[in-house]
Parts: sequence; C-alpha cells; structure tokens
Amino acid sequence: GNTLVNDDYSVTFAPTTVDTTAGDGTETDAFEGELVALEGEIGDSFDIDGPGVSRTRGTGAASEVYVFDTDDLEFGEYNITGDTGTEVVLNVEDLGLNASVDEEQFETDEDVTGEVTSDSINRAITVDLIDSDGDSVDSASGQIDANGDFAFNFGTVSDTGTYTVEVTDDNSGITAESSEFEVIEQQDGEASFA
Repeated sequence: GNTLVNDDYSVTFAPTTVDTTAGDGTETDAFEGELVALEGEIGDSFDIDGPGVSRTRGTGAASEVYVFDTDDLEFGEYNITGDTGTEVVLNVEDLGLNASVDEEQFETDEDVTGEVTSDSINRAITVDLIDSDGDSVDSASGQIDANGDFAFNFGTVSDTGTYTVEVTDDNSGITAESSEFEVIEQQDGEASFA
C-alpha cells in the first residue's frame, strides 16, 4: 500500500513573477518590499543591475526560480539578464501604504478611528491594533477603495496604554505603522454654571 509521509515544508509566496525568458525589454512592475519570483531554467543565474544594485543570483541546482527580495531597494528600473542573454526590466515602485489615527489620545469611551491610504486602489488589507507589548489586540479587514482610502473603527478600547495601528497589504505582505497614540481613562464631564 501507500505510505503517508508527514513532512514539514517551508513555502515562500512571491506575488509578482518575472519570466526572464519572455524576451528583451519585457517589463514587470512590483512594489518595493514584496518578494518577486525570477523564473528561468533549472540552474540559471541572473545578473541584476539597477539603482545601487549590481549582483548575480541563481535558482540553485534543482530549481527554476530565484526569489528576489525588493525590501530596501530604491525605486526605479532593474535590468535582469538570465543565462540566455535575454534582458527584462523590473520596475520597483512605491505602494505608498500609510496608516494614521484621528487623534493622538482617545478616552476609553471614544472609538479608536483612523485611515489607511495607498497609491494603489482595490487592494485587500488587514489592519491591526497593536498594544505596547507588540501584540495585536484587535483586527479589521477591508479593501482600499477607488480613492485610495480605507477608514477603520476599532470601537472603544477599555485598556489604557500606548498603541499603534499596523496595516498589511494582504497580497504583497508590505506593512506600514501609524505613530503611537494613547488610550486614557474617560475624563469626568465638566459643568459650567451661569
């Protein structure tokens, strides 16, 4: 009979693929910070030249893919030449992902609200409310709208302290974080007498 093997495998997701055999001048766009799969033949090497980068990388002995990390790359064109001599272009662009909150301080009876913006529209995102220990205490999912915006509302937060909001672009894994803000106890109402 058949034997079931229970092995663990590590899988890396690259949302953008560049076919290095597609033909000279073929262009592909990617956002800075995402992983890009460079596809070629088994054992191929790739010369990557662009702003501040000149390196050679390879697929390895039993692979047709090299995963190129665009994190910390400058924006611009990167020429990629495979073993066949074909040169393709990877355009690294800014997603422009940002997260902000509406106040620097929220009271425990106020909704924690804010906005996510992006230079690219119709993108699925996840927004996390992060406490001072770095733990997500609440989460919301949504989509960047046709204006490049997404408004979030975590409702009231009962635990006082310092928080941030972190947004993740679901497809690319690119993240952005808001500045810190405080949640403080509800203040007593003020009364005035005429």
